[in-house]
Amino acid sequence: MISGTIKINKMKKIILFLLLFMAAALYCRAQNSNDMQARFKFQDAQTAYDNGDYSTTLSKLGEVQKLLGNANPKILYLRIMAEYKSIDFADEYANIPLLRALKKNADTYMQKYAANAGEDKARDIYEINEEMKQYSDNPDTYKGIATYRNGDTATALITFTKEANAGDATAMVFLGRINYQRRSYTEAM
Repeated sequence: MISGTIKINKMKKIILFLLLFMAAALYCRAQNSNDMQARFKFQDAQTAYDNGDYSTTLSKLGEVQKLLGNANPKILYLRIMAEYKSIDFADEYANIPLLRALKKNADTYMQKYAANAGEDKARDIYEINEEMKQYSDNPDTYKGIATYRNGDTATALITFTKEANAGDATAMVFLGRINYQRRSYTEAM
């Protein structure tokens, strides 16, 4: 009787081991499939970037990150470069979410990956990161900008005054713009 119980327990262990092994093999195969798809989509993103199609680049990189579950230095580098090229710096506040994403991504790259990146790539991101430092980190300032761009100057004026008094340079610039447009030159200065 004991011998039969031992055989059943051994069989259970063998079956459990085989099931775990099969599950691991299936997981690896699925992961390899995702990795392959991610590689192809990254190549598509790189081609789109090379062709100046930055919107497609960003879309493909989003798909790559979804397949892999996270970003890596290559993905983040290409994302930053595409975001940077997508911004019309004659009217940089036209796309506030993109501007904020670029600022965050450049900072993340410098903190996490720059030390191990090639010098050229690190230099590219360093220069973008330095340029992005002129833009506010304050979400209220960006809300004020959106309000201002939507034509609600009175509400924007309140927001910018509050944020400028707290030392936000971007809010100060917009406060100056509003006062200049209102012909309130003494307040604009």
